[in-house]
Amino acid sequence: MTATDSKIELLIVDDDPLIADSLGFFLGREYAVSTASTRAEAVGRLRDGGQAPSWP
Repeated sequence: MTATDSKIELLIVDDDPLIADSLGFFLGREYAVSTASTRAEAVGRLRDGGQAPSWP
């Protein structure tokens, strides 16, 4: 979560684009959503983001 964005960030990983897009659409109302279609893509996004996921 950044200072300019008060939404919690979610990363959805699913190889079915319909599921990932649907979840992103509905969860996007409450969360800042990113999607990845593979584990490697998800790991790359986390590494490039420069910030570890936060835990409640």
